[in-house]
Amino acid sequence: MWRDKVIEEMLKDGNFKIKLIKMFFGSENDQAGALAANPDHHLKECLKELDENAFCKIKEQFKHNISNHMSRKVSETDDDENSDEVLPDSEKTPGENDQELELEQNNNFLVPENPDAEIVSGINNVSRDRSFKFPGNGPHKSAKPADHESPSEAIENDSQPRSRRPDGMGPAHVQETSEYYSYHIQRRCQQNQCVPEIRCQICRHPISLQVVDDVYRKNVELNDLKVQISRAQQQIADLQQMLETLRNYCDNSDRIWTYFLQELGERKEKIDEIERELVRLENKSEKENELIEKLWKRNVQLVEESYENQNRLDEMQKEKNNLIDKIEKIENNAVLQENVYSAQLLSIENKVKEEVEKLQQSYLEMKTFSRRKLSKKPFHINLHV
Repeated sequence: MWRDKVIEEMLKDGNFKIKLIKMFFGSENDQAGALAANPDHHLKECLKELDENAFCKIKEQFKHNISNHMSRKVSETDDDENSDEVLPDSEKTPGENDQELELEQNNNFLVPENPDAEIVSGINNVSRDRSFKFPGNGPHKSAKPADHESPSEAIENDSQPRSRRPDGMGPAHVQETSEYYSYHIQRRCQQNQCVPEIRCQICRHPISLQVVDDVYRKNVELNDLKVQISRAQQQIADLQQMLETLRNYCDNSDRIWTYFLQELGERKEKIDEIERELVRLENKSEKENELIEKLWKRNVQLVEESYENQNRLDEMQKEKNNLIDKIEKIENNAVLQENVYSAQLLSIENKVKEEVEKLQQSYLEMKTFSRRKLSKKPFHINLHV
């Protein structure tokens, strides 16, 4: 959380933001592209990815930069009160030169490394956007040309090529000349050491670096406002979508509530029907309880009768056993009598056989005796009678 607050304070300082851009973006083209694309988000991500030691070093540089900036503010205020004299470029401190160089990088004024090749290729005849416009032809001195220009210099500046708009409403855009490039070469400035003069695209008057810095800050604020507006619009769209979702949810809730009430009414009717059925079943259960009581009494009677029948059955079983004993005795007697009768019958049969034999013998004797005397018809005795 503390790192986020420190990063926000770092990004609020435009000068230190330039140092961060130089630190994280190597080439001038990358620095210019980063400046033109509102680098706050990229710088914030780069600072968050640093380890603790590297971030502490950058934080110390930021504190040192703030202290130097405040001391310069105090010295500039004292100088303005004591004298209005402007120091030449050779007498400026390295910190002031660095500040002007940062403001130059801040406004994306690129100094080509090979001006002759650019001139040969016709770069001066190409119209570019103000953010990438080539700078003027001399060191900056003041925001107002009347403060430092002599009449001859003013005439010289006025003698520069101008053009009129087709509608006659003032000077139109004027292409840069090669005077700056030749002057830049003659001075033999080292790379990133020359602080060029910045002129207006319309009237060709020099512009104060403070004004350019203010414009850059306003552009940064404008970009921040645009980002905030886009975020607000996105939030509005999200809120509208949420509102639509809530409306759909409310509609669905109303439908669900209506369905719930309808279902509740149907269930209440079913509950009433179940209660009526319960009352009917209670009445029926009372009748069945009475019937069960009667059946219980009848069951008691049947049990008593069953006991009586069991007693009678026991008595009958005893009688049956007695009868069985009598029958066995009778059967035994019958067997004995049968044996006696069989013996008597056998004796009678033996006697009959003896008598039959006797009769047959007698018959044979008579037959033999009377064969001669008797008639032809034999004498026959029916032995089966």
